[in-house]
Amino acid sequence: MNPDEFEDGPGWIEPYEGVPCYQPASLPPEITYTDDLLRAYGDARYALGQLSTLHDDIENENLLIAPFVVREAAMSSQIEGTDVTVSDIVLHNLDDDPERSAATLRDIREAYNYVEAIRTGFDALDAGRRIDEELLCELHASLLVEVRGEDNAPGRSVIPCPS
Repeated sequence: MNPDEFEDGPGWIEPYEGVPCYQPASLPPEITYTDDLLRAYGDARYALGQLSTLHDDIENENLLIAPFVVREAAMSSQIEGTDVTVSDIVLHNLDDDPERSAATLRDIREAYNYVEAIRTGFDALDAGRRIDEELLCELHASLLVEVRGEDNAPGRSVIPCPS
């Protein structure tokens, strides 16, 4: 980590055992309610209302959610250092070995695990499960199936996960 890259961030750098560590600012941040912010808030509420109306007319709500989950999986995986696109993930659903320009199967698997973890989490919540440590450990373990880090205690937290 290069501490200089965080100079203008909303937190600070604090050394821990000689290693610089980023300490984020407390949440929620102070918000100044400007006209632009209130206008954006109004636009977002309007869009959510439209989405809610659309949701009432669609039998399979996953049709609305799936594109966002796949996009989030691609973006989150890229943050972790993978080279994967939304197209790579979608093609992975259709074919186990489509032609790809830059992504490796391991990168795609990492992003695909993210999609599967989200789906599993939604299914668990739909079935009435609560968001608890056991569910989080299960989801974490599913993220590390056949990818880098799979040997690093998947599904383990600081407090031992329920078995």
